Amino acid sequence: MNIAHGGWLPGSLLPLLLLLLFGLTGCTTGLFGGTVWEAGSLQNQHLQVLTADPAFDIPGKKLFAATSAGLFISSDSARHWSQAAHAPADAYTALAFDVNSPQVVYAATAHSGALESTDDGATWQSISHGLPTGALTSILYDPNLKQLWAAFADALYRSDDHGASWHPMSNGLPANVGINVLSLGSQASSNGSLIFAGTNHGFFRATDAGQHWVQSQYKLTNLHIQDVLPDATQTNTVYASTNIGVLKSTDNGQNWSEVASGLPFGQPISGLAQAGDNYSQLFVASHGIYLYPGSQSFVDPSRLFPILLILIFFILLLYFGVIRRRRAALLHFPANANGANGQGTPSTRHPREKSPGGGSDE
Repeated sequence: MNIAHGGWLPGSLLPLLLLLLFGLTGCTTGLFGGTVWEAGSLQNQHLQVLTADPAFDIPGKKLFAATSAGLFISSDSARHWSQAAHAPADAYTALAFDVNSPQVVYAATAHSGALESTDDGATWQSISHGLPTGALTSILYDPNLKQLWAAFADALYRSDDHGASWHPMSNGLPANVGINVLSLGSQASSNGSLIFAGTNHGFFRATDAGQHWVQSQYKLTNLHIQDVLPDATQTNTVYASTNIGVLKSTDNGQNWSEVASGLPFGQPISGLAQAGDNYSQLFVASHGIYLYPGSQSFVDPSRLFPILLILIFFILLLYFGVIRRRRAALLHFPANANGANGQGTPSTRHPREKSPGGGSDE
């Protein structure tokens, strides 16, 4: 039915509806933008950080998990774990790798200071000379400048000789900021590498080897950022685990959006790692390991509700639009249908056609 009265066609809503649904379902956070977070093994452990060997996509490489009960290692994409036999008994808070030497691993602990392994986690030695006592919250190695960083909650230190000596480096960070994590960005300048700091009061960046720290455009000031992870395959893409879920930035931490739903509500979210074949999966540590994308569901049910609301809105709009046009057509029908016979039945004769008596209608 082609109803043109009023200059509006109900059928014209169809392209608009299809365009809107395509936009909602086609994006990475849409209905079919990926699966929800999926629970893995190593559940019921309070994980502090989750870190992948830089060459984890090569068969036989390891995934490291730092927990409050010790250090765990997996060689089969988080399906099975074993505790590192020769690591000190401690609560492990952070891990870092030298990407130029994947067998070198650095660990931060609550009581044993900073540790180093040069044989892929088989043995460990202390590198805490020159660091104050107390719990370390993060450790970072910059392979470009060959600098090792160690963070306490409210103090930051850097070593230029692989941990043999340390000097303070907290310029520009607010007092009592609560440093939780340090991470290396994908950009570098003549002044130094891009370094991220996730804190209890937002997200900070430094582009001059830590000389000056500034907050990003979207500051996340009210969020506790527990871990920050640059994407291994996408330049300028960064992930952050926070007290409200996992966030993603595609502009080196300036603006953020949610990755996916499905993480347990009310549980602390800490470590992040990217691993698997070609770094195709994102792992997050909570009271266990969660994977994204998972394999249990193609459709994210949490995103069905807004889609249904939009469909109902368009159906009602179309329905009432058709009713309004039909009523308008009925109001015009008696005037148009009052033919020459005066009986409400349209006359089929031409106006100049002669009547049966031989006369003209005129």
